[in-house]
Amino acid sequence: RAAKLHAAIEFASTSRVRAAVDFASAAGCSLRAAVPCAAGDVLLAVPLDKCLTSASLGAAMSRRLPVADGFGRLLAATLCLMREAPDDPRLSYYAAACPPHHFCEHMAWWREGGEAARVAANSVSYRRVARMRREVVEEGTAFAEAGFQFAPPPPWDSLIPQGGDMFLWVKLLLQTRAVETDQGHVLPPCVCLANHR
Repeated sequence: RAAKLHAAIEFASTSRVRAAVDFASAAGCSLRAAVPCAAGDVLLAVPLDKCLTSASLGAAMSRRLPVADGFGRLLAATLCLMREAPDDPRLSYYAAACPPHHFCEHMAWWREGGEAARVAANSVSYRRVARMRREVVEEGTAFAEAGFQFAPPPPWDSLIPQGGDMFLWVKLLLQTRAVETDQGHVLPPCVCLANHR
């Protein structure tokens, strides 16, 4: 099965890649075009079975979420996988590439009443993000009531900073790294090399 993203990157069953991963960079690994390319060219092909998808949600949990909620299903699939198979390579890649402390400076991570939140309390952007954070807390409560658990299992428990929030980290991870394809919402390994420095 193949998932195709109609943009610069395509997820497919092919192993042909017209890009190269540079591991020698001082800034870490990066993705660069190995040959000249044009819009619509396949720059990176990732087998769908190497990705975490909204279709990865097990049947029991799947019945608890609307079929049309692709992002919610991917969020639930990610949370379930963390609980059931914490060493799954589809997630362990992101534990290294985008660990929870990566978002510590993100306003959504700031707890209301905390020092950073107090300093930014009158900021319009902080007020908007604080509203979003409250919605995330409500969403997390709804997921918990539907039977999803967020207490991070090992090794994830050691990755969450003190006072951190596993649900919030997963939500921020998916909002910044997941993509929408013709096969639904997908969290692919390596794609953050293409869209994040």
